[in-house]
Amino acid sequence: GARGDSWNEISDPFRRTGVSHLLAISGLHVSLVLFMFMPLIGVGGVRRRWHSLFAITILFIYLSIIEIRTPIMRAGIMSAFFYLPLTVNMRIPVKGVLAFTMSLILICEPNVLMQISFQLSFGVVASLVLLSPHVHRRCFPHVNRRISGPFTFAIMWIQRSFTASMVAWLISIPITIHHFGQISLVSVPMTMIMTPLVCVILLTASIRLLFGDFEFVSQLMGNLLAKEVYILESFAETVAGIPFVSIENIQSSTTWTTLAILWAVSWCLIDRWRFLLFPSLLGLIIWISILNFSG
Repeated sequence: GARGDSWNEISDPFRRTGVSHLLAISGLHVSLVLFMFMPLIGVGGVRRRWHSLFAITILFIYLSIIEIRTPIMRAGIMSAFFYLPLTVNMRIPVKGVLAFTMSLILICEPNVLMQISFQLSFGVVASLVLLSPHVHRRCFPHVNRRISGPFTFAIMWIQRSFTASMVAWLISIPITIHHFGQISLVSVPMTMIMTPLVCVILLTASIRLLFGDFEFVSQLMGNLLAKEVYILESFAETVAGIPFVSIENIQSSTTWTTLAILWAVSWCLIDRWRFLLFPSLLGLIIWISILNFSG
């Protein structure tokens, strides 16, 4: 999350390849940290109550050492309201938690509505909660959940990662074009490839942070972390150097952005008459082309 004088130079390859969200401290990192530590407490059949208390403890420790921004607030509040009821054997629907979190942040600070961090954070999460399951069932209708094993788990993880990345990419495209004038054409595969490496980096950094008082552990984790970050940066720079991985300097309007988001939502939800959306997609492409060529 640190940003120095060389931030723009470092972040440019990640921005061009559509994975800058993996580089910045965000709600995604909160989710990844919880995802990594949950199996540790789940070993041995630990009760759900203690499982939830452990998750809340990890969440509190992580939030206490990072800078709090809108995506972090969203992830922190949602995680807390998801795990706290589990300590008393209750469960709040994720949709309700999302709506409550968004309302709470807007009541406390209404101006964040116009910030890209708020729009991307809640827009992407809402699409994952409301749209991703529908798209997943449509893309992979013949998944047999009763078959278990490492290979089946890997296949299901790839399928879900692809669906989530594609839906998040579709919803975020109009927003990133509106604010940054840029679109990455390799965001979906790059997110699927680089997310596991980011998980490893977060795990290594967490171990170094927790056991930093031990010189051997600190030095070992520091060297390992430097190599992991080098691999991440080198891969991003290599892909970013490929021609036409991104389109830059795109101009758009608020009306176009709104209609483009509505088109993406419609594509995710409509099944039988989805082909009727393609003429409107062509209209959106012609519209934004006119905006750019006329400018």
